[in-house]
Amino acid sequence: MMVHSMLRTALCVAIASLPLVAFGGPAPDTDGDGVPDVLDNCSEVAQTGVEFCDTDVNGFGNLCDWDLTGDGAVNTDEVPLLPAHLNDGGATPSDLNCDGSTNTDDVLLIPARLNAGFPGPSGLPCAGSIPCQ
Repeated sequence: MMVHSMLRTALCVAIASLPLVAFGGPAPDTDGDGVPDVLDNCSEVAQTGVEFCDTDVNGFGNLCDWDLTGDGAVNTDEVPLLPAHLNDGGATPSDLNCDGSTNTDDVLLIPARLNAGFPGPSGLPCAGSIPCQ
């Protein structure tokens, strides 16, 4: 899954760098990460490299998807689940920055997303459905 995500990211960056004069200019990129909003799995938070990962394959990048319960809402219900994942190796939905482990770096990202109400936003048309590929 990680390879698929990385290939999609590379393709998105390549497409975004093409001149789109015939279409009235480049596609909007709200977060300025080089990926057009319509192809961005986290369109309001700039991501680079592996941060484009989407561990649970729901179309929302981990940085925009702290829905650990899988109920479609981001709220305090997620908080009790985090300690069980601290210092886990490997990709898990609680690894918000996709560095391969849920650790203090991820915990520091939580306040910005807690009570966001829902994952996202994502420009992918399949966002919210699993698998979103």
